[in-house]
Amino acid sequence: LDGSPAIYYIRQGQGSGRNRFHIYFEGGGFCTDDKDCLHRAGTYYGSSGGDDPSINFDHPFFAGAKKDSPLMWNWNHIMVRYCDGAYFSGHRD
Repeated sequence: LDGSPAIYYIRQGQGSGRNRFHIYFEGGGFCTDDKDCLHRAGTYYGSSGGDDPSINFDHPFFAGAKKDSPLMWNWNHIMVRYCDGAYFSGHRD
């Protein structure tokens, strides 16, 4: 929202998981009006400006041990940072 760049983090996969991907889109809600967007632009959910260049993938979604995540432990894990105030929805015809 503040013009800072989109950002994502990746932990490279290995072995049999190097061609498999787990992509996590961070949630954050959405702006309800212009005033709300202006406020959010100065917060974590509206800017990537204060983000570190790397993160610790310590969330259970990104478990790197086979005992904790038998399916995806060695996959590529990508976390797409939320910072744009948008939301996605659909309609089934």
